[in-house]
Amino acid sequence: MIPEERRLIAMARAAISEHDRQLLDVVDQTYRQLEKAYRNSATYRAMVRQYPELQRSIARCKRGDLVDGVPRRPSIPEAQPT
Repeated sequence: MIPEERRLIAMARAAISEHDRQLLDVVDQTYRQLEKAYRNSATYRAMVRQYPELQRSIARCKRGDLVDGVPRRPSIPEAQPT
């Protein structure tokens, strides 16, 4: 493989990696919006009232463990040269 081909492949991999990161950001933002809407819904409030243990379990969780906490996004593995 000539150096120019390697450079082009590296550029393509970098572009794909950036696209994947942007897509994860959009998915994460959409998920957070849906989660917030659900947490504010009558259905969620009724479920928590019906199952008191659920409320206690939620209260015991660390903020980062909750859906609303800091996202624990899996890292995107870097492509290995072939």
